[in-house]
Amino acid sequence: MENALRRLIRNIVDDPLLIKLIQEEIQRRDVNSGIMPEHLFGNRNQLETNKILISKDCRFYLTDYNNQELDIPGYQARALYVLYLLNPEAISNQDLIEYKDELIEIYLEICKDRQFDLFRAEVVIDGLIQRKGSPCDAANHVRVALNKIISDKQSLKDYVISGQRKGGRKIHMPKEMIKVENLKLREIMEKLSKRI
Repeated sequence: MENALRRLIRNIVDDPLLIKLIQEEIQRRDVNSGIMPEHLFGNRNQLETNKILISKDCRFYLTDYNNQELDIPGYQARALYVLYLLNPEAISNQDLIEYKDELIEIYLEICKDRQFDLFRAEVVIDGLIQRKGSPCDAANHVRVALNKIISDKQSLKDYVISGQRKGGRKIHMPKEMIKVENLKLREIMEKLSKRI
């Protein structure tokens, strides 16, 4: 019975804030009949960091938000977001040039359906890296897309590219919370983790 109840609640409730409210209400009323809230919801740290799935066809899904697709406008912004998702360390805008090869690989993988060639990819990535303000513009495109799905500003902090203006920027979500189904992007993730 307890397992069936746990599955039912998880299927119905995907919002971490709503889970927290239900847990508090169960504790307040003390009507759990021996079933503790953490048994119902699994071991979630009440406001657990949410997850991102990058599918085989390079689409982004927010798994704790009913698997809503994150629709980031522009391939530059998508490539930059993937780089920050996959890279374990912070990267400053000035240091993006050191990640040019990875950005090109990511861009080509994301645009695979468009069949862009290497020359076009280099031109686009050079524009992202060398044009002043371009990384910030791309990060803002990501933030706007995320704001359409995640209304809670505290949860949003785990998803956005953030950091000091001239310092390193990163996504604060733990990398184990990011599931990458695309094989090429997994290879890039492994390569980035070895750079440390």
